Amino acid sequence: LGGGWSTDVPFKCEDACEAVTVEYLAVDYWCNWSKGWLEVEVEDKSKGEVARELADLSITCESYSANYEGIVLAALEAGNSTNDPQAFASLDSIWGSYIPTWLDNRGRAVDAEGNLLSEEELTFGYTNIYCGEKSEIIKIADTLHDGTIDWIQRVEKIATLEEESAKGYHGVIGILCSGEVEQDVWVDLDECNQGVITRRFRIRSCSEKSPVLELEQKIYIESACGLRKSMFHVPESLEKAGVCVANLEYDGKGNVVLPAETGKLTLRENLEGVLCNGITVRYEDEVYKIAEVSDQYKVERHWTVADWCTHEEMTFVQVIKVNEDPQCAPVVDTSNQVEVYSIAGAIYTEAEEMLSNVSVTAKVSEGSPVTTRTISGSYSFNMQEGTEVDIVPYKNDGHGEGLSTLDVVEIWQHITGEQELESWTSQTAADVDNNGTIDFRDVMELRQLVLQPGSKLANSPSWRFVHRETGREHYRIEDLSRDMELDFMGVKIGDVNTGSDPSRRQERSGLGVVTLQTGDRYLEAGGNYRIAVTSSNFSEITGGQVSLEYLSQWLDIRTIESGALEIGENGQVQSRPGLLHMNWINGQPQTVGKGEVLFTMEVEAKAGGWLRDMIHIDNKSIRSEAYGADRILKNIGLQFTNASWGYALYQNTPNPFEGETTIGFQLPKKDQVVLNIYDVTGRLIKVVEGEYESGHHKVRLRLDELSTGGVMYYQFRSGDYTETKQMILIR
Repeated sequence: LGGGWSTDVPFKCEDACEAVTVEYLAVDYWCNWSKGWLEVEVEDKSKGEVARELADLSITCESYSANYEGIVLAALEAGNSTNDPQAFASLDSIWGSYIPTWLDNRGRAVDAEGNLLSEEELTFGYTNIYCGEKSEIIKIADTLHDGTIDWIQRVEKIATLEEESAKGYHGVIGILCSGEVEQDVWVDLDECNQGVITRRFRIRSCSEKSPVLELEQKIYIESACGLRKSMFHVPESLEKAGVCVANLEYDGKGNVVLPAETGKLTLRENLEGVLCNGITVRYEDEVYKIAEVSDQYKVERHWTVADWCTHEEMTFVQVIKVNEDPQCAPVVDTSNQVEVYSIAGAIYTEAEEMLSNVSVTAKVSEGSPVTTRTISGSYSFNMQEGTEVDIVPYKNDGHGEGLSTLDVVEIWQHITGEQELESWTSQTAADVDNNGTIDFRDVMELRQLVLQPGSKLANSPSWRFVHRETGREHYRIEDLSRDMELDFMGVKIGDVNTGSDPSRRQERSGLGVVTLQTGDRYLEAGGNYRIAVTSSNFSEITGGQVSLEYLSQWLDIRTIESGALEIGENGQVQSRPGLLHMNWINGQPQTVGKGEVLFTMEVEAKAGGWLRDMIHIDNKSIRSEAYGADRILKNIGLQFTNASWGYALYQNTPNPFEGETTIGFQLPKKDQVVLNIYDVTGRLIKVVEGEYESGHHKVRLRLDELSTGGVMYYQFRSGDYTETKQMILIR
């Protein structure tokens, strides 16, 4: 028939994920032939091989704040690299990424032509800021008894912040033909801007059906400086000349009131506004009367420096001689003194639960805004008298926490008039897209957020806050003239039934399980199946959510087809390979009869096995639950029945075959089986028979057991069941 034909098609890497036109030739046993054309979708289903991992990094908080915070927040705002490739390219440039490439026989990274990748291509640079020290010579004046001054030289250590450059290596993934990297980033930093940033990478070939390689890199953010004396101006002891006061007076804390020349313990100027440490300074005085002199005292001032970020403390003792003399009364100019007032308050939920890690910003009319974070729900600022300032709380993390499809159901029922949301907090929470109205767009967006708890709301932060008295989302002070206490209530967006509060959720929990049912069956590798799901007790249900976990190396769920439950595209999300989330909502309670199909799964079996071993209900990422007419929670279970077991004959594999093939069949009960093999003329050439238990069985046929080749037929008989299929033997 001419040259150029092959039993295989030599696809190349360039063909991956492309449609390639192939000419094929079909020949039967008697050499009748025909040619045709076929469009072949070439898939690269290979899984990348980790040749080198992207190492975790430790970055000081000071370096993160100065160099990297803006880049990370831009990537966090984008959500993932698909939404904003440039934002994540910037992240790759500072902390590395994974490079999908080819490997030579020594495991080294090479390009498509086999050239080694350069050091520049395989590395990245980043900067850290460390705490160092330098020494300075300080001259101190010492007044002698005769009134002359003697200068004493002292070497003093001063803390400094120093930059240091470092080099890291990108991770390397060995690929067969292609590789694509997707990533997202999660930020878990405390009020001191310290904690862990997690970058998650998903690497796959260009084919959508290729297995996904999931990897992580952790960036540990920690303080550059622990507490050390060189970070502070420590006041000198004044034991010789001392200080003079008219009367020994005490403040409201039991400490002595002393002149300003005794000094203060303060942070050095080069560290102010740069360190991530949360430093507080306090002191306590111990006063001793000098016995031999009636008007002299010794004050031991015990200074304590605490860092509530690192939980460290240091103490210093300053000794001050105090002379009490009415002639020493200081003249105080009070004309330019400015009073300082406190702005403080608490932030909590409707259930009186205090909210930590809420960012509270004081936006002053002149100067830069000041931001703090709540600790155990409390915050505070100190502001000068007369300041014009806005106090604005903000929190934008954990968008999906505490949410469920029950929230979606209640918003739906509010819109349709079935049952309105009465409280203003619930109505605020229901405005998911933050446009001032509650409509079906809120339902659509919240439904997807429930199915993807790690995603974010498009147009709203995860929390909104209102001042308890004014109902406004900020509090404006025109002219600060007193200490003020400003409390705000937080509303979790989407959480109309306060599901984030465990006690409230427990109140709504009830007994009972809605049981989903499907017939168990044996799935043949390569087979496509429609799996119908029913229920025997689906009664008065207003909505629900289900998480199905399945063995992705054995099974592929291609689509979910709505039945009595309207699921649709908006109601299903493939969270990751092997995990499918779906939900449904009803305006009114719904009852579905026994045997009526709720939904149907179209699946492809990648390996042979029983359905019951491949799929089950998952409750780890989202809880599988249904909601009764009275909004009582019910668990959801999955039950496999034998209803779909029956007689079945499967196509032999492989087919066509050369040396050996396998024929599979299924029995509903123990029974006698006869398997007849015929050639194309109808001549019986082999019989396999015997008694088999219920379940799935396989029969192997070898080339030497068959006296002919080409097209053959095999017929299965058991009880009243008979089925015939065709197979081809190539000799």
